Amino acid sequence: MPDYQGTWRQRVVYIVAWLVSTVLLCVGLVLLRNLFMALVTWGLGLLPLEYSWETGATLGWWQEFLNQLSWLFVACLAAILSVAIEYYYRKGIAQSEETPHLLWQRIGRVMGIEVIVVAVGFGLSALIG
Repeated sequence: MPDYQGTWRQRVVYIVAWLVSTVLLCVGLVLLRNLFMALVTWGLGLLPLEYSWETGATLGWWQEFLNQLSWLFVACLAAILSVAIEYYYRKGIAQSEETPHLLWQRIGRVMGIEVIVVAVGFGLSALIG
């Protein structure tokens, strides 16, 4: 990786863009998680589950288990993707000496994907109700 660290403006833009990207990422992941839980609730409602004295498993137990598991998955995925986005932006600054608008292209690419995910999540949430 080149030694070019960028100008102070590039670094401020990269930090602000990373913070906004992280917020959009978290909103999108929570929306997708809520859609997943709506489908799980609907799917578990179709199953003929009864209380089992051996396992103690009921419909509510499975739903709560999947709820907690989905939050754990979303938290881990958000942390991993946030670090990956930060690295992607930082690498864009380092390579912007050769390609001046590379950081802006990367910010636009990431934000565009995140806005699409949030829009689809809101749209599907509105459809499900």
